[in-house]
Amino acid sequence: MKKQTIYWIIAIIVVLVIIIVLSSPKTETVPGEETEGVVSEEGVVSEEAEALLEELEGKIVFDTTAEIKVSADGFEPADFYVTTADVVKVAVISEKQDCLLKFEHPDLQGVIIDVAADGAGEEIFGRPLVGEYTFYCEGSEPTLTGLMHVRYKSE
Repeated sequence: MKKQTIYWIIAIIVVLVIIIVLSSPKTETVPGEETEGVVSEEGVVSEEAEALLEELEGKIVFDTTAEIKVSADGFEPADFYVTTADVVKVAVISEKQDCLLKFEHPDLQGVIIDVAADGAGEEIFGRPLVGEYTFYCEGSEPTLTGLMHVRYKSE
């Protein structure tokens, strides 16, 4: 191998190492130093994220998979939270209730989960915007409805 080729290989490796070092997250804590906000393995969470955590305390929160049950009494949970993760999966488990689950919002009208009585179904869809999305069982009497809340994923 020529010396020039070896120099190019070394230069590329050095550049890659520098890029990796510069792009790695820095989390420095000083022992005994107090921090404000919620502390996690990733570092300090902002006051806004802390407020969101308090808001969601005691509520049903799913990261990317929401598992809901449907029966003649309605959805369980009928009101749940997901985050703006890469994808959301809604899994529906039926208890003696046929359900053609749909969302009212125009952005989610393509999400349809057809579940037969005592069956299950799921649909995976990408990155819903922050907001509230009503879902329902088409054709059920009375109409069964629920609400999916989408919140920012705190990092």
